[in-house]
Amino acid sequence: MAGIVIIKVSLTVTTVISTETLAQEFGELALGMGSSLSDQVSRYARENKLGYYPALDFFKQNQGIDQELLDTAEHISWLICEWAQRQIRFQLREPFSHVQFDQVQSVAYSMPRVRPNMPRALELLSDHFTPDSVRLTVITSSIERSNVNLVGYEKLAVHKFRRWLDTVFESIEISDAHVIGD
Repeated sequence: MAGIVIIKVSLTVTTVISTETLAQEFGELALGMGSSLSDQVSRYARENKLGYYPALDFFKQNQGIDQELLDTAEHISWLICEWAQRQIRFQLREPFSHVQFDQVQSVAYSMPRVRPNMPRALELLSDHFTPDSVRLTVITSSIERSNVNLVGYEKLAVHKFRRWLDTVFESIEISDAHVIGD
């Protein structure tokens, strides 16, 4: 008689929420956040002759942008990260026996990959600071027969992850997936 095993797969995922969902769930404030932040961060970079745009965390310790705007951005980003986790957990309750989150970060709080001298820099910076993208490390668990072949099992987990979430998010990018041991 074959036993059962629990197979865990770690997935590093970036999800993007559609503009419509962002507006519906979080309102116009969330939609305009990227533009407001990019204007102030761009002005700060220009005034201080920086060759880069700092990450939003930089402004927690350094004055340079409106503190109330920064607090609002942090709160909205937190709400969006919570919403993404709830959606993932709810949607994946059937294909996986357990879903947990190891790391969760709003992409708006990562270092922008935009430089001031790039074409359309302000537009790209606004896109970066719009809180519609969440990067997560998700650990999924599946109950399988003990004789299941683990070679390539992460591909099955990626397939299930995408299949069950493709209607929830505008896009899902999976940059890493691997089976992890206990």
